[in-house]
Amino acid sequence: MTTPRPLATALQAAPVAVRQIPVVDFQPFHDHDHAQRVQTGLALAQALRDSGFAYLTGHQVPQALIDQAFAQAQRLFALPEQVKAEIAAAPREG
Repeated sequence: MTTPRPLATALQAAPVAVRQIPVVDFQPFHDHDHAQRVQTGLALAQALRDSGFAYLTGHQVPQALIDQAFAQAQRLFALPEQVKAEIAAAPREG
């Protein structure tokens, strides 16, 4: 019987070079063809399973919304460590 690893350790992944992050074109998912939707979903699932990350193209998310998300992330990471510690997400029990 193996001893379970602590959650923080279990969630750590091996480093992946940027050039190794898979690119998944999400556009076929929007085409309303069931087979294409399934293939797109499987491609994304495999990318996430294999590397934990994926570049998603053809997603139809407006650039303005992407820019806002990055601006909010920048604001969060610029906060003092003490403030970030107070709002740190902790895994839920159960």
